[in-house]
Amino acid sequence: AGMKRLPARSRRSQRGASTASELARRSQWEHALTVLTRKPKRDGAKASSAAISAAGGSSHWHAAVLLWRGLGGCGNAALAALGRGLQWAQALRLLAEEPRSFGAAGYGAALQAAAEASAWRAAVAALSAGEEEAKANSLCCSAAIAACGRSYMWQVALALLQSPSATSDACTVAVLRAMQVALQWEQAVALLAAMPKAEARAVVVETCARSEAWEAALALMQDPDRPAALRACARAAQWQAALALAPGDATTVAALCSAQQWQRALANANAAPRDLLRALGAGHFWREALRVPRASTWDVSSAAWACSVAGRGDKAEELLSAHLQSQRAGKKRKELQLLDFLESAPRDLASILGAIEEFAKKNRWLKVAAGQKAEILEVTVQEGDRVLEIGTYVGYTSLRLAQQGCKVVTLEADPLNAAVAQRVVDLAGARDRVDVRVGRAADWLSSGRLSDIDVLILDHRGTVYHEDLAKAEPLLSSKARVVADNVLHPGAPLFLVDVQDRYHVEVHVLEEFGMDLEDWLLVCRPKTWPVAKGAAVASQQFAAMRRWAAEVNRLCHESQAGPVDWQDLQARMKPPP
Repeated sequence: AGMKRLPARSRRSQRGASTASELARRSQWEHALTVLTRKPKRDGAKASSAAISAAGGSSHWHAAVLLWRGLGGCGNAALAALGRGLQWAQALRLLAEEPRSFGAAGYGAALQAAAEASAWRAAVAALSAGEEEAKANSLCCSAAIAACGRSYMWQVALALLQSPSATSDACTVAVLRAMQVALQWEQAVALLAAMPKAEARAVVVETCARSEAWEAALALMQDPDRPAALRACARAAQWQAALALAPGDATTVAALCSAQQWQRALANANAAPRDLLRALGAGHFWREALRVPRASTWDVSSAAWACSVAGRGDKAEELLSAHLQSQRAGKKRKELQLLDFLESAPRDLASILGAIEEFAKKNRWLKVAAGQKAEILEVTVQEGDRVLEIGTYVGYTSLRLAQQGCKVVTLEADPLNAAVAQRVVDLAGARDRVDVRVGRAADWLSSGRLSDIDVLILDHRGTVYHEDLAKAEPLLSSKARVVADNVLHPGAPLFLVDVQDRYHVEVHVLEEFGMDLEDWLLVCRPKTWPVAKGAAVASQQFAAMRRWAAEVNRLCHESQAGPVDWQDLQARMKPPP
């Protein structure tokens, strides 16, 4: 009631813009176009901008471009819509076709779209070929730097920081974030000296945390950075430093568990269920572990481990069986489809192995170490070898090794995979030769419940092979062999650095069974016994491979939601011919 009454033409213009915007929101783009073309030319810009923005805000980038082409003007709004739709190629194409139709804001929107899609080459090329207004704009430069950062190209990002337009703090922070993504903490600390501000410091401390550079994180830390510094201590298993920082924090409990300081972990009231269960298991308090509420899959895994390590394998099997049944009730995971297929196969070891291979050929998503990989394993092991396998999955490799006369203990963190593998082993009649155990490899390796190891099989998450190898090395026998699968697909870059000077390494280049993907299988024999201790991941010798490990982790995460381009990663990660 208190608003000033607008002139009639202004009210009509506002109604036109409002009508077009509403039609845009409803996906009625032709009607929106009709409404806008009826407006007076001087009012059309306002109305068309509203409609294009509405289309972009509704993620209908194609309609925003259609409206822009029909009406002219409002180019920045169209590019912003493309940016929100991650249509970076379309946005950069518009820039190349009509560079004078867009201002620096339009370039910034297109470059931001390229950044979101990790299209760093396109972003850098667009910046260098852009209008002078865009080249001189620090926001455009920071968007191009961000595109490099998302693609792990921190060196290119650092080079862009030398351009005349990289004058804002945002550009420096973007470079620091690029170093964070690639886990280049040494470079980030060096760059921080040029910009000792709170925002930059927070990024660098987090970079140190992700790189396990806990000493650097503590040295740089101020009060707002305490959580990141605490995570650095936890990742590096520096429990004393974590206790000194925050005695009652749940992250400190995780650090205590990583360092196997179970009694101290139990004394902390803020332990997450998973960490509490691990601590109870280490103390053989299996009854108490069963009383802890289990809210997640990993709580089930930790509870089953607590029972198993305390000698109550029967209780662990009950937990796994119940978990298996609960998973059958919902949408079936692919491992359960395999189990259904195997139920109709003959109940002997050779038939079960053949049925798994048959299923894997028909369903290329089931990844087993058959074919060439199985042949290499068979010539690597000897009858009577004591094998520890980390990463059971569905039990295929364990059965192949049992067929060769090996005694196999196999560890699986995922409780559903462990339950499926146990059933597969039972169907094959191999329970006397294959011992399936659920829980984290690090917990089992520190439990005192594992015997000496003649053959160590690493077939789980490649980016942590080096961590579990370090914990397993005290158990390796004098004739030990370490077999690492999936070193190229998905990848184990840090492991390559870890073993190159301490082991004699054979690299077998082969194809994944049933897939058109190359992989590497490594057979490693220690140069000395006991095995020489490896360097810390935060050390300089790991710097280049930390960047690749970060990318492997990201692609593994993205592959859970949809297909990813593993072949592109392999092409970039492999050494030149």
